[in-house]
Amino acid sequence: MMDTVLNIGLTDVSVEGLAKQTSNPRFAWDAYRRLIQGFGAVVLDIEDEAFEDALDALKQRAGVKEDVDLTQEQLSSWSVNTSHRQEDHRQGLSPEPIEQLRLANEAVFRS
Repeated sequence: MMDTVLNIGLTDVSVEGLAKQTSNPRFAWDAYRRLIQGFGAVVLDIEDEAFEDALDALKQRAGVKEDVDLTQEQLSSWSVNTSHRQEDHRQGLSPEPIEQLRLANEAVFRS
């Protein structure tokens, strides 16, 4: 089965536009979180547990049990911090949507 990466094209900048366009900032930042997590796991070969552990730690600090209970502020903080940490693994999440697509395409076919 081929791996997939959701929400290709979102960036630190475009996520704000998605939040305004949908009038739902929490949705936008959760979509960005999913891109960062999927891109890291599929394209950068970062163990998915690293993302899950970071998300579990955030939920514990927030005093919530489910991802859906995290606020937009908590998701945006996690997303920005995690995407910058990915830079330690090769190049990290590109701020260029076309480059994200190219890298994800290569990774999917490698899978």
